[in-house]
Amino acid sequence: MTIWADADSLPREARELIARRCKPGGPAAVFVANRPVPLPPGPSVTALVVGTADGAADGYIMDNARRGDLVVTRDIPLAARLVDAGIVAINDRGDIWNDGTVRERLSARDHAAALRDAGLAPPLSRGRTYGQKERAAFAAALDKALRLAASQGSPAG
Repeated sequence: MTIWADADSLPREARELIARRCKPGGPAAVFVANRPVPLPPGPSVTALVVGTADGAADGYIMDNARRGDLVVTRDIPLAARLVDAGIVAINDRGDIWNDGTVRERLSARDHAAALRDAGLAPPLSRGRTYGQKERAAFAAALDKALRLAASQGSPAG
């Protein structure tokens, strides 16, 4: 099993939690980014810089993730594509994506963007914090998603 992390905007705390789950005999983690991202040490942790082209990291993850893998991403369109492909996807705030949740979030995202484009809503704020509450939610979701991905990758799954 591989944990694929869309690493460009992934908080340090989330990167550390992923790395701790990667022990010999366990899942490997590949942090895919458009730029070098500092990673915690780990025996099965690697970084992959795929270039600065828009969507390069997303494309690499989609081309290489397989059923039985887990993808961590904040990118809602990428999460929708992963769910469609039967790949387990979560975000760094503890949401495990499924067809219903990802479609709902994608619709809300697109609607908010349309309102911003029309000047009817303020610009998007990226100042959200990542504290203990988010870290705990992500840790719980990560463990649950790892079990779910493992069951999908098994012959009986």
